[in-house]
Amino acid sequence: MLKRLLGCFFRGEQFVILDVPLLYETGKLLFIVNRVVVVWCSAEQQLCRLMARNNLSEDEAKRRVNSQLPLDEKRSRADIGIDNNRSIEDTRQQVDDLYVSLRVSRAHWKLRGAALLVASVLFGCLIWIGLVLLS
Repeated sequence: MLKRLLGCFFRGEQFVILDVPLLYETGKLLFIVNRVVVVWCSAEQQLCRLMARNNLSEDEAKRRVNSQLPLDEKRSRADIGIDNNRSIEDTRQQVDDLYVSLRVSRAHWKLRGAALLVASVLFGCLIWIGLVLLS
């Protein structure tokens, strides 16, 4: 995944969206994200959707849900929440609004500036080492 992210960075992508269901539980990718978006619904809807999507019994679905951090906790930690309790059109509108806000953001320039600075310093050090070794 990190290789793909670096590829996006070098291609000049403004932002990348990662689908990481256990982001908070594992904590492994939190260091690379700028914002966390949690799509949430009621506990009842979550259970029904999981049972339908994965063909699980109610007990199996409950075990899976209970093995994760509760959605309310994820919502409280997230920067942005998308309410998926209503219609698909309403959810799409929330996603469209989020996309627009990400497109107008200039947060990616900070990272690019820092990367350019580090690359410049490293390049300068290599040139200096080369000059020292040649003299």
